[in-house]
Amino acid sequence: MASTEGHPDNDKSHAALKYAFGKSDIKPLVLAQIRGAYDYGMSTDSQTNTLAVHTVCNIVRKLLAFNDDGRSVDISKIAVISPYTRQNQLHHAALKEVTDDLALRAFVDRSPDAPTPEIEVSTIDNMQSREYDIVILDVVATDRLGFIPDPKRICVATTRARYGMVVVADDETLLPKARSRLFARSLTKVLDYLREPKNATAVPMPTPSLDVLKKTR
Repeated sequence: MASTEGHPDNDKSHAALKYAFGKSDIKPLVLAQIRGAYDYGMSTDSQTNTLAVHTVCNIVRKLLAFNDDGRSVDISKIAVISPYTRQNQLHHAALKEVTDDLALRAFVDRSPDAPTPEIEVSTIDNMQSREYDIVILDVVATDRLGFIPDPKRICVATTRARYGMVVVADDETLLPKARSRLFARSLTKVLDYLREPKNATAVPMPTPSLDVLKKTR
């Protein structure tokens, strides 16, 4: 992350992360740990994970709810990225509900006729040369590693955040699989780095019922 200590946007982003995760000692790099492989519609070129979508949606909702004496996170400075187009379609639908529910009245100064701003959702490949204050990376993969181990994709995915980054991953399932495959060496390094307390704050995320997850499909 290209953060600048003491920069107002850096301080605001860090404060928003503290609020979203309920931790005063949180680091700018967060590993949001999900448990369970709730995957649907998996194919050779796409994967979906409704548990990850649900988790990302809740994180974004809390980031947008942050307001400290007028300081709030600009929705245009948050991005959600994942390796898969189909997963991003689920993110788009879920996040539209979030922005519609919030109506952004407390966060965006706009006229009644102005379009509601949207959270940027993108594949990793389309994020090259773009940066955002806070980036949420959805790894998606659980049972199969898929596209994410590619070193170039990992490099792009982990360098898009200016001030705060959240990685949503089932690290307990992924790490043993990554360690057993030579082509996944870069992914192994990233997961090992994230699990080290001096580098990142690991936060176990709640798992909703299967009925709730099915509504995300």
